[in-house]
Amino acid sequence: MWCVDCGVRFTQEEIKGWGCPNCGSQGVRCDCDKDTAVEINWHELRILVTWAEYWAQQCHRQQCDDSSEGMLKTIHVIARRLQGQHPAFGHLTLSGLGAALTAAWGRVPPRPSEQ
Repeated sequence: MWCVDCGVRFTQEEIKGWGCPNCGSQGVRCDCDKDTAVEINWHELRILVTWAEYWAQQCHRQQCDDSSEGMLKTIHVIARRLQGQHPAFGHLTLSGLGAALTAAWGRVPPRPSEQ
């Protein structure tokens, strides 16, 4: 099995209780027997990840439930793991794209209507 939050794989013998032995996450573990390859275009994947990130942020802002902050973290961890497979394809999340643009060009000044 492996942890969806930290990506560490572990054996059944390493599991003591419910949480991840590495990060302590209480989330549902991934079954290695269900690992699969999926054919998808990077643009399609970016759309799915961006929407997941957006809704997790909305839920966190509106305090939908106690898991909303953890879900945003989980989406970012999954996106980083996917990006690591094809780093030249670019960021999957809007927050990652925004950070890359800021690093490349500096902070964008606010529009006059936002001052």
